[in-house]
Amino acid sequence: MAAEPFRAVPVRLRFAQRSRHTVLIGAQRGARLSRIIDSPSRVVDLPAGGLVLSGMLARVLGARPGDDVTVEVLEGPRRDVRLRLARVVDEYMGMNAYLELDALHALMQEGGTVSGAFLQVDQARARELYAALKATPRVAGVLLKDAALASFNDTMASMMRQMLAVYVLFAGIIAFGVVYNNARVSLAERSANSRRCASSASAAAR
Repeated sequence: MAAEPFRAVPVRLRFAQRSRHTVLIGAQRGARLSRIIDSPSRVVDLPAGGLVLSGMLARVLGARPGDDVTVEVLEGPRRDVRLRLARVVDEYMGMNAYLELDALHALMQEGGTVSGAFLQVDQARARELYAALKATPRVAGVLLKDAALASFNDTMASMMRQMLAVYVLFAGIIAFGVVYNNARVSLAERSANSRRCASSASAAAR
């Protein structure tokens, strides 16, 4: 029903004395199927030719909008290119770098090369589409959003169960320690009381 291509290029970003390996993602302007969302849930459109970094990546590099960031391309003919940081986006997770798709093609000195595409699929014909993609040699793989979300939720649930088990274990150890300590204190007090009573009885007999 709809398709939006993207390009992903491994790069090393450098600014001042700091650097970071990441993937530079080239996306179309005005994309609808895979959008860049700022933390206040605002949709961010890519500027023409300007670099966009996630807030976490910008903080790691120490770069701010208006700074020139060196992009060391790690694919194909390796070379360094300086790009102006146009915007910092406070995404919820990840250290991502974005560039408008045509600008990334120009940076890579290539034509319409793409790494993949986001698809809007008619569920009534999904099986037919997946069969066609599976039979296409240049398609390395297909990622289903629903399956990815289910896998993510399962992973998070598993992590929560593991954390809960650890918390319960520590709580049990602490509770055992408290009960054991109270029992020892109580026994010590009883033993002291018994000795005092025995001493009083002995003195009374004398």
